[in-house]
Parts: sequence; structure tokens; C-alpha cells
Amino acid sequence: MTIFIRIEPSSSVPIYRQIIDQIKYQVAAGVLKEGDRVPSVRELASQLAVNQNTILKVYNELCRENVLRVERGEGTFVSSGKQNILPQERRDMVAGPLRTAAVLTIQLGVPIEQASELLQAEYDKIISQRNKEHDEGGREQGKEQRYLNGNFKLKELKIEERPVKSLNDIQVKQLLKATEPYPNMKMRVLLALATGLRRGDIDSLKISAIDFEKNCICTTSKKTKKSMASRPVSAEVMSELSKYVCNLNDGQEKLFRTTFAYRKWRKICKVAGLPGLKFHDLRRTFCSLLAQNGVSTAVTQRLLEHSSPNLTNKVYTNVDPVLRHAIESLPVGDWL
Repeated sequence: MTIFIRIEPSSSVPIYRQIIDQIKYQVAAGVLKEGDRVPSVRELASQLAVNQNTILKVYNELCRENVLRVERGEGTFVSSGKQNILPQERRDMVAGPLRTAAVLTIQLGVPIEQASELLQAEYDKIISQRNKEHDEGGREQGKEQRYLNGNFKLKELKIEERPVKSLNDIQVKQLLKATEPYPNMKMRVLLALATGLRRGDIDSLKISAIDFEKNCICTTSKKTKKSMASRPVSAEVMSELSKYVCNLNDGQEKLFRTTFAYRKWRKICKVAGLPGLKFHDLRRTFCSLLAQNGVSTAVTQRLLEHSSPNLTNKVYTNVDPVLRHAIESLPVGDWL
């Protein structure tokens, strides 16, 4: 992943302070090392589309804090006075903004599950955007790439990848069994597991978008705005869907009349022995099961409507079962 300075114009934090903080984080994290040359004031101002005086103020402040040093006639470099950020300090730095967001979430009455999904969506969006910018920039095979007129090296940031949470067959059966008392929740879960659709897209489905003869549904993503006129659905799921629709009121347009019930979802997960399970994890389960059954990343990416195959592989696919299957496929028995 490339390290980049991301300016949020809508943030209450001044732009110069955003730039200062991001450079300090990169230095403290070891992304920018002692002796690395940073862009000139003019170069960085041009790259970030900000006033040169803003960058000058940034560099002066960082020099006063001994993060950067100026060598006359040579340029500006990372100083040796940098300090590493300890793990606890990193958590504290993240906790501040999250605490502010938590207060706002409570004040606006937004359910914690919905807030968590929003955080996950923003995280995925930034990762996807960064990967896209990285790919468009013609990333080299090595671990570093030149940037900003050849004076600034962007290096791979080594971070620990989070394990992808997905369900196995037994857990899927437990979850579906727990939804039996709630037909609309069972249908939501079944559609998520069998199509990979996001919860918001499932909630907005219309009965007229379902083609029972061709076993497909017409979907439009609320997030990406992408459409799939004939999204394939298995015959078994279409059978369950047909039974569900037959029990709906005449003249009902939407597949689900009621909104997603978070309390009911938590109760279902508790009964299924899956506390803490997020509805979005069903989308990851769909992706992981496709990978386990040998479906190509290109096909899975199309079904999930991802902009990058990296997002499909790294964020949504649990490869552990695939690794086990790969090892067990070796003809060791024939060797012995």
C-alpha cells in the first residue's frame, strides 16, 4: 500500500494541521526514515493543491519540533530526532476521534450496529480508493515507488492484516435455524448468504425485480450505483423466495415492509451461538465460500460489485479453508 497525504476539506481540523499530523505519523511509524528527503514547499503545495504559505507553515512547525531539518542548498530532510509511536499511543490516537464519533452517534440516536457498518463502509471506501490510486500510478513490483518529481519515495506500509470473519457450514445452519421464528429475517439472511448483496440493497428489493422463471433478480447497488439486470440466484433460494412472496399482502411492492430490526438480529445471533456477528459478515461468507469452491476472483468481484480485486481478496475472502483444501489435494498418499 502506498502512503499518501489525504486532506479532508470538510474537517474542522485546519489543513496545515492535517498535513503536519500525517507527516509526523509517517515519520514515527518508520514510513519516512531519517535522512529521507521530502518534497520542496512548491512541490508539495502543487501536489496537494494548497497555498505555498500553508506548506511553509507546516515545514517550519515540523522543524521546530525536530521532525524535519533544512540543509541549505540541499533541501528538507527527516531529522534524527523522531520518536516511534508505541502501540498504546496508537490506540489512544485513534480513540480520540472515535470517542467524538460515539458521542455524535448517541446524540443523533443512530444504532451502534448502523454506526459500525458506516465505519466499515468508510474504511473499505478509503482502502479501495487508495488501491485504485496505487494501481493507476503504475505500481512497480518492488517495495517502493518514486513520487513527487522523484524526490519522495513512497514505501509499502507493513500492517497486520485483519482476519476475515466468515461462517462455516455448521454456523450457517445454526443461523438459519435461529431465524425460523422470523420469516422476513430468514429471507434477508438467505439472500445475503446466497447473493452477497449488502443489507441496504436487500431491504430495497422490489417484488417486480424478481424473475421466478429465469431464477434471477434485478439489483441496483445503493452504494456503488452499479446495476445487474439479471443477478443469478440458485433454484433452492428462488423456491424459498417464492414461498415467502406467496404469504405477502396483495399489492405489496417491496419485498420487505419493515426495516431491519437490530434488536431482533442480536437475539438471533445469540440463539445461534454467534454473538457479535455483523450482517455484513454474511457478505464475506458468500465471498469466502465462492473462493473455497474454486470460483475466480474476477467472477466474485463482479458479483460483489467491487472496484478492485484486492478488496475482494484481502477484505472479504477467508482463505484459510482454501489453503487447507489446497494442501489436502496433494497426492501424498500416492507418494508413500
